[in-house]
Amino acid sequence: MIRNIWALIFIYNTPELMSGKPVTYPSDSSNYPGCFAKAAQRYYYAFVRDPFELACEPADLTNDNSTHNELLWYRQNKEGNSEKVNGWNEVVSQRGRNFSFTSISSADTGTYLCFLRTTGLCLKVYILVAQTESQTNCQNAGNCELFLIRSTADIISCPGIQHFNVSASFPVKWYKNKKIVEEYTERPSLKIKGGQIHLNTIYDLDSGNYTCIFNFIQNHITWIVKRTFTVRVVVEDTKKSPTVIVPYGVKTIEAELGQPVQLTCKVYFGYERKFDPVIKWLINGKEDMRLQHDEVQETKTIEGFTLIQDAHLSKVTEEDFSTNFTCFSQNSQGNSSGELRLKEKESNIFQIKVITISTSLIFVTIVCGCVGVYKFWIEIVLIYRHYFSKDETVGDGKEFDAFVSYANTSSLGEDDESNNHIITEEMFALELLPFVLEKQYGYKLCLFERDVLPGGVYTEDVISSIKRSRRVIIVLSPNYIARNGSKIFELQTGVSSMLGNYKTKVILIKFRSLPDMMDLPQNVRKAIAVLPEIMWKGNKSSPLSSKFWKMLRYHMPVKKNECVRSQNFS
Repeated sequence: MIRNIWALIFIYNTPELMSGKPVTYPSDSSNYPGCFAKAAQRYYYAFVRDPFELACEPADLTNDNSTHNELLWYRQNKEGNSEKVNGWNEVVSQRGRNFSFTSISSADTGTYLCFLRTTGLCLKVYILVAQTESQTNCQNAGNCELFLIRSTADIISCPGIQHFNVSASFPVKWYKNKKIVEEYTERPSLKIKGGQIHLNTIYDLDSGNYTCIFNFIQNHITWIVKRTFTVRVVVEDTKKSPTVIVPYGVKTIEAELGQPVQLTCKVYFGYERKFDPVIKWLINGKEDMRLQHDEVQETKTIEGFTLIQDAHLSKVTEEDFSTNFTCFSQNSQGNSSGELRLKEKESNIFQIKVITISTSLIFVTIVCGCVGVYKFWIEIVLIYRHYFSKDETVGDGKEFDAFVSYANTSSLGEDDESNNHIITEEMFALELLPFVLEKQYGYKLCLFERDVLPGGVYTEDVISSIKRSRRVIIVLSPNYIARNGSKIFELQTGVSSMLGNYKTKVILIKFRSLPDMMDLPQNVRKAIAVLPEIMWKGNKSSPLSSKFWKMLRYHMPVKKNECVRSQNFS
């Protein structure tokens, strides 16, 4: 029934096929009266709103070197006359020997004539445009797209082919970005079977514009069907709710009474094909007109999206210092939020810090007898922290004291080859650091292989782990720099967390001399240049009494626990 309807559409638009009425051609062909009558004929079948390209390439013209200015295109109108189609609207544009329909419509059904004036050669093309969009097998008929999930297996089929009686003698031809798709030994995961492209493993390079061409016969006419559609390789839709990066947990910032303040909300959303995120600022859980929202900034990767929503409070009042500002985010899997609170800025805070530091120095000077302050300043600071400083970890909402980032590939220290006891990066990060910091001083480290459950999205797990840590320890080495990808991402995430939350700090441990870092991102090079750095000197740094461990403890948060309380200071 559907084919009969299309046949009627075609007959109505091409009356010379059934009525036998003579066709009148333009004057350009008067010197070649038999050209159009003897022209080679082709029959094309197209779908509404598909991209379509109409070519003028009969066998006799393929080797002709004439310019496209000598090539004329005509379309037969309903009265049987032909008219030159140069200068039509933007839907049809002439490019050399081809017409490109960016979105073909049922009005384009008809007969087209291609005529080369220099030789008198010509080609007659019939186009039938189907109006039944349901046969396209596309969610959006105007922009047909197929989504494949990376690292899985899937099949690419020609949309709508199941509705045609395709002869086995006319196999489906496949093109990707106008190049033929073939099997080859370098890609054993790609096979062409039964007119379909079978992909046992899908890669990013499988994205592109695909065209499938096949023939079918009806009423003794061989029809050519062309389908062009887009294939996009994506990751699997996330199964997690958004992750609020800034503000994480409850964050407090300083604001001046009567002055404006900016609130920044930064959220990571896992990839979703139908991405419809919500990100906004709330005052005490409700939307408030006092907050003026900027346009959302979006950064997109193949694994997800990072959105930034800035809002402005034009004038800070006394009530705002007891108000909860909430960064709210939501996707199809759930919602998450972060709290921001304002603290009144004190003008004399610098003086208070100076007085506090001066008092501490006086106390230390009295205890130590003013002897060796310069030489033993680290030991003095550690003693002062042990007895007088507050526990930094109480009530901050963090789970780990430090996230450890290192290169998984083992390498030797600079002087380890000559020693009997070889310490590699993995031994240092997975054995030595936990032995000293966890067992000796009561800190809790986050080791990705040990403390993060497998099966999650790597980037989301790293961001979440760093946000739950008070420090980020980076074990720098040539292997770490060489793996310019996941490890550099961990370093960048740690720096971003430090900039967004003053309580998070990054500690660099120089495990080996570093190579040239010009290939690294500028922000990474700048971070390595300015962040505190502790040098690992092999076996010289191994003892607990070494300067290395004292410097590391100095940069770690102040923490009161049983291990610290039982320490003896000499």
